[in-house]
Amino acid sequence: MMLLVQYVNFYMAINIGALVGGIFIPVLAQKSDEIAYLIPFVTMFIGFSLFLCFSPRFVKRKPERAALCNTLGLFGKQIACCKSFEQSKTSNGGQLSDPFVDGVYRLLKIIPVYLLVLPFNIVYTCMVGVFILQGQAMKQAAFVDASWMNNFDSFGVLVTGAITGSWLYPMLERKGINFPYTYRFSVGSVFGALAIVSALIVD
Repeated sequence: MMLLVQYVNFYMAINIGALVGGIFIPVLAQKSDEIAYLIPFVTMFIGFSLFLCFSPRFVKRKPERAALCNTLGLFGKQIACCKSFEQSKTSNGGQLSDPFVDGVYRLLKIIPVYLLVLPFNIVYTCMVGVFILQGQAMKQAAFVDASWMNNFDSFGVLVTGAITGSWLYPMLERKGINFPYTYRFSVGSVFGALAIVSALIVD
């Protein structure tokens, strides 16, 4: 659950940056391609420099070979010998500590979440290219050209996120309707699929 919450918050933050960059960089590109490409390079260099400067404050643990071997051995026992995780715990006569086995089990539970996120990200990446290609077939309106098409996606995400987060979901909670993050992600994936279908129809 916390993984989906962090993913949603991270996704909203990305769209804020994408919208800011997507508005100013295309306008600059119409005047000078060199300046338009220089700004992302400078900002990425600054971000990388800050990362290097503050990296000593990160908590760094040395690789634990025993932990990796025990994890792979636990997977092997479950697959090859058809043994459950519970049988590997010391409390049940196994060789591995109970917290370690529970941690490996929690790690496995994350994999289905990533498998659900992966198709959405693949389609979302392709959608950006489709929008720009469709924009190239449209007439330019003032300073809005094909490079602006991706901004409508970021703008739509931010507006929809603000409306659902500040009005829709609180209203449902006041009425006693619980709408978990897993359900929200599923609904978002459905709307993402509809966006791709509409793009195919436009093509």
